[in-house]
Amino acid sequence: MTLQRQIAVSIAVLGLACAQAFAQSAAPTEGGKSAGGKSDTQPTFDVLDTNKDGAISKDESAGMKGLTESFDKLDANKDGKLDSGEFGKAMGK
Repeated sequence: MTLQRQIAVSIAVLGLACAQAFAQSAAPTEGGKSAGGKSDTQPTFDVLDTNKDGAISKDESAGMKGLTESFDKLDANKDGKLDSGEFGKAMGK
């Protein structure tokens, strides 16, 4: 094998190893939680919950396209806000 070919193969193997490591760190685990322990829906939920009360109000839902229009249908317990469970169901999680 020539030196150029050995270098090319080494780079390819290194690239595959890096891709696999990245995929494992971002992959969700059982129960809908990522490897870091947070729910897969949490980052978006946390961003939308601007007042940090643990729920998304109808006003806060304006931060996500389409959420305001379907808010009343998604609010399963009709309390005027989406909790993380209702939001997770809406996101298919």
